[in-house]
Amino acid sequence: MTKTVEMPKTDFAYIKDVHWVNQKPHPFTIGPKHVAHAADHCCGMLGEESCRAYPCAAKGCRLPYDQHTKGDHVAFVYLTRNSTVDEMRNWLMSLTEWTKNNKIDGFTFVDTGFRIRQDSF
Repeated sequence: MTKTVEMPKTDFAYIKDVHWVNQKPHPFTIGPKHVAHAADHCCGMLGEESCRAYPCAAKGCRLPYDQHTKGDHVAFVYLTRNSTVDEMRNWLMSLTEWTKNNKIDGFTFVDTGFRIRQDSF
């Protein structure tokens, strides 16, 4: 993520990271031509215009910027204790506004040794 975001937490789980995943064919690679374009035409601001000016700089890739997908913006959830499906569902539903504001596409659960179970403990 490029901006600092307050990460949600509860007594049984917290979100530690948010990352782009599933980019196809790979993340767009910026090279020297993109940097030079930004310096010469965009007051040094390396943005979408400079990325569109030249194809991807990854070795062997000549695809334009538009043919590289942004992928999915995913929040990584860490459990701090065992929880129930109902607890987790209620917590994730309470994050609806947070996910909209931060353009989160989904969640992934990192294996911490704790589990989410259908019944109570």
